[in-house]
Amino acid sequence: MDPNLALYTENLSIADDFILRQPPAYLEFSSASRPGAPCLTPSDCNRSVNSYIQMLRGLKESTLRHPANASTSLSIRFALLHVQVVERLARLKQFLDNAFSIRSLCMFPFVFTKR
Repeated sequence: MDPNLALYTENLSIADDFILRQPPAYLEFSSASRPGAPCLTPSDCNRSVNSYIQMLRGLKESTLRHPANASTSLSIRFALLHVQVVERLARLKQFLDNAFSIRSLCMFPFVFTKR
């Protein structure tokens, strides 16, 4: 196995283990968030999720770079690993979208009127 492929595969396992061992107690969204584009604040409560996102983004970029002279088999393995990373990012984005939507629905809109 290619040493980079082995390293990236191990790093993906480390990232998954990291978020499973340190799940967030709650999420804090920034005021710039909107449906379909939630933004987490850099606060302590979001540290593990923000770190996980950064790990996955780094792996996403890394898995695109494989040796130019790689065999077809090795290129396919890099591509499959890249797809796994992209799928994790997509599921995480969907989770954050859903969490933001639920949070938005639970907030009561207040209308202030003059009396």
